[in-house]
Amino acid sequence: MGTAKPSRKKERKFNKRSNIKQKKYTKGEAVRFMTRAAAMRKLQVSLRSFRRLCILKGIYPVQPQNIKQANKGNPTKTTFYLVKDVKFLQNEPLLQKFHEQRIFVKRIKKAMGRREFSKAEELDERFPKVKLDNLVFERYPTFEMALNDVDDALCAIFLFATYPPNETISAKLVHMCQRLAAEFFNYVIFSRSLRKVFISIKGYYYEAQIFGQKVVWLQPHQFTQPVPRLVDFRVMRTFLDFYVYLVGFINFRLFQSINLVYPPKLVKSDKELETEYLTAFNAHLCKIADVQNEDVELDTFEDTSEALKKQNEEKEAENVFKKLFEGCRFFISREVPREQFAFVIRCFGGEVSWSETQGLGSTFQESDPKITHQIVDRNDVTKRKLSRFYIQPQWVFDCVNAQKLIPMEPYFVGKFLPPHVSPFVSDSTAAVSYIPRESRLLAHKKAADSLKSGKAESSDEGTSSDEDISEQSESLVKKDAASAKSVTPGKKVANKKVEFPENHDKELLAKQLPKSRRYYYQASKRREQDIVDKAENLKRKRKVADNITKLSRKAAKTQ
Repeated sequence: MGTAKPSRKKERKFNKRSNIKQKKYTKGEAVRFMTRAAAMRKLQVSLRSFRRLCILKGIYPVQPQNIKQANKGNPTKTTFYLVKDVKFLQNEPLLQKFHEQRIFVKRIKKAMGRREFSKAEELDERFPKVKLDNLVFERYPTFEMALNDVDDALCAIFLFATYPPNETISAKLVHMCQRLAAEFFNYVIFSRSLRKVFISIKGYYYEAQIFGQKVVWLQPHQFTQPVPRLVDFRVMRTFLDFYVYLVGFINFRLFQSINLVYPPKLVKSDKELETEYLTAFNAHLCKIADVQNEDVELDTFEDTSEALKKQNEEKEAENVFKKLFEGCRFFISREVPREQFAFVIRCFGGEVSWSETQGLGSTFQESDPKITHQIVDRNDVTKRKLSRFYIQPQWVFDCVNAQKLIPMEPYFVGKFLPPHVSPFVSDSTAAVSYIPRESRLLAHKKAADSLKSGKAESSDEGTSSDEDISEQSESLVKKDAASAKSVTPGKKVANKKVEFPENHDKELLAKQLPKSRRYYYQASKRREQDIVDKAENLKRKRKVADNITKLSRKAAKTQ
């Protein structure tokens, strides 16, 4: 009698070559992923050191598709990391530094417990310090890659520049953030690379174009910043330590690219180092050599293409936009934030000053007769001078977003301001997007201005342009009539099988997807629904605000 063949289920448990029984969880996601506790045991570090190491190296947790298989049969949700990332961390020199720091911490605690204060101070002076220079070059091999990831770093630098020092963040680190912010501001001022500005509840949004890349960052308002209790500042400090090195390297490269000395000397003497952030917004930086980077004029030919002409026109418009406030002298009143408006005005060639009692760095007094604009944020001004305009602060930002000097009458002191429209709006060509009414009105105005300029150019070319257009339209109508006469009736064609017709039900198509792809399809659908819900919520809020304004106007009329 022959032996019975084993079933397929039993065959799967054995290796085909050696006929040896395979162990569970030796392939697939169980081998690719590792839990955080297992990674800490493998690296022999604490949770705090492991978090710090992952933040500095740019390694983040991942989410496997099959959590039970990745966790070797345990269905509980935990934090997972890739095994290759953990192996990458094993050869990191920072691990040795963290072990040395842990040893020194134990020695310092032991000396403090024995009341050996001199020994504790000596150990504190010899405490091993971590340098992150090599990590910046490792994570960003090229300068373009660093610029592409500098948005979050700038937001963190400007945020901690306004925070008061505490147990986790020292006063020296806060001063370093202020200096890096002032250096970046001075580069943007000198290169005139600012493009968009916006005032919001969170703070001031800026967009600069640096080396062809758009850099957007947020500067918070100058209020007394409350320190939140729920935020773990040790984690934020780790991010900040790396961002300080990153922004320092970027500032150095940016200053060298425009022939400026780095680090810039923002104060006259060493005694004023604590106030260098205040005086930085009117500082004149030193050049390495007297080399002027003049724009080279391109040769123009008769047979130039339309694309080249358009490119030259855009270049000329950009040069005009960079000189928006040239010839204007602004004076900022004491109730207006000084840093933000001084930065924006100087980015476009304007001169700005403020009162000496408000802060250091003022260049001219309020009584200067050459002042053309005074920025005031109050209901009325008692002593006015006829040689200058008294405007509200929003006019400066709206001029930058409109890329021209707009009329000042709606922005005079005491008048109700027009809406401050954000330039960071979604694309109107998108399928679902909320575009405010004011932004649509501005777009219509720009289109009307362009049409007027186009009509003026066409009228200058000659009076026969309308006749040519009429002749072209008549010829097109005749061609269409001739083509309509020559059309022959078509024949019936047999219906061919179409796999995915346009009118097919999308739900049925989604059910036909494999399980591995269905998750991504559902995630994309959830994102689309979130966009729709956000747009509907904004429309509903706008409707409520319009109703409130209508009721307030009716109440004012009845009174």
